[in-house]
Parts: sequence; structure tokens; C-alpha cells
Amino acid sequence: MDERDYQQIESYLQKELEGEELARFEARMAADPEFAATVETYLAINSHLQARVDRKEGEENLKRTIGHVSAGHFNETNQKGKVISLKSRVYWAAAASLLLLISFVYILNLQSTPTYEEYAHYEPLTLSSRSENEQLLTQSAEAAFNSGQYTKASQHLEELLASNPDHINIKLYLALSLIEIGEYTRAEVHLKAIEQGNSIYAPTANWYLALSYLKQGDKRACIAALKNIPPESSKYKEAQELLKKLSR
Repeated sequence: MDERDYQQIESYLQKELEGEELARFEARMAADPEFAATVETYLAINSHLQARVDRKEGEENLKRTIGHVSAGHFNETNQKGKVISLKSRVYWAAAASLLLLISFVYILNLQSTPTYEEYAHYEPLTLSSRSENEQLLTQSAEAAFNSGQYTKASQHLEELLASNPDHINIKLYLALSLIEIGEYTRAEVHLKAIEQGNSIYAPTANWYLALSYLKQGDKRACIAALKNIPPESSKYKEAQELLKKLSR
């Protein structure tokens, strides 16, 4: 990996690659798992940073609103030359205190409320082709998912699932792609099918069901799904951490 590789990855994530350059990039991801993993890491970092930026912008907007309300009131009073009575002072002092308290609670909630982006970390998709005819489709599905092109990934995975209906990994990553593009109902159908199959993937399916509900803002359903994850699951520790945050 050199500087040009990283510049290409950045251009790819910004959807600036086109034509032959885009085709060469995707072909390299399909042929080079290490490179594909690097692209996925970049995507995860960008998503996390964007979530933090959005949260920070919310805080800054609130601070500006507080400043405008306070400044507007006192400037108007000074311009009119009014004498502020003791009763008025007490009123505005109480109002300012209440506004500050509400603002503090709001900012505290912004900082402590768990988000989907904090927990949605995926292993790179790696599939084995059962036939030569499926090899190209499999590589395309892997490249699309691992680079964050979830709409394209869902289309390829749907096609693969049609000929491999019992392939749990295809079903799981199809569900993840659907969650990412907001197709929650379709995603949950696949995840519940995995959960009810009593396989070793059932706790993982419950974990991503919980994240789907978290992304939709359905706190109650998220908590219920998290409680179904057993202690022996690799997702148990994260599930308990998220449960604790949601129970505050």
C-alpha cells in the first residue's frame, strides 16, 4: 500500500471513480482480500467520524440558539431604555436557568445515547463459490459489500441466495446490506429465519436484529432482541454494554 492507493480509496468512497478506473479498482478488491479489508476499514472510520460530526453540529446549533435568545432579549431591553423591575429580573433569571438546564440535559443525552454507527462493525464478506458460473457474481458481491455499496451488494446477494437458499452467510450479509439501505422489514425476515434455525448463527442474527431496531429508534424491540443473546455468544459483551446504555 502506498500513498496513491490511499488516495484512490478516498476517491472511491467519495464516488469520484468512473469508467475503467472504477472497474480496475473493484477488480482489485475482488482479487485482493487485504486491499478490500483496508477499504472496509476506511469506510467504517468515515461512518464513525460522520456520526460524531453530526452530533457535534447538533450541540453547536443548540449553543447558538441559547446565545441568540439571551442576546436578543437583553439587546431589545437596552435599546428601548426600559428599567428592568426586580420581578422581571427574577423571571428572566429563572427562564435562563431553566434553558441552561434543558440544554445541559440535551447535550448529555446526545453524548450518551448509543447509535447504530457505534456498533455496526462487520467482518469483510468472504464467500466460497460452488460453481464456476457463480464465481464472478460472488466476487462482485464481496467487492460491493466490503466497499460499502450496499444496494449493489444486496442485488448480488439476492441472486446468490436464489440458487443457494440454505446458505446462512449469504442470508446474513444480505440482511446487513438491507439494514444499511433502510430495507428493515426485508432484513428482519432473513434475520428471524436464521434465529429460528437454531444454528450457531442465531445469536449473531439476534445482535443484528437489535441493531436494526436501534437504527429505527425502536428502543423496546432493541432491548428485547439483546436479551435473547446468550452469555456464550461472542456478541454477549457488546449486547450487555448496549443494554446498559439503553437502560439509563
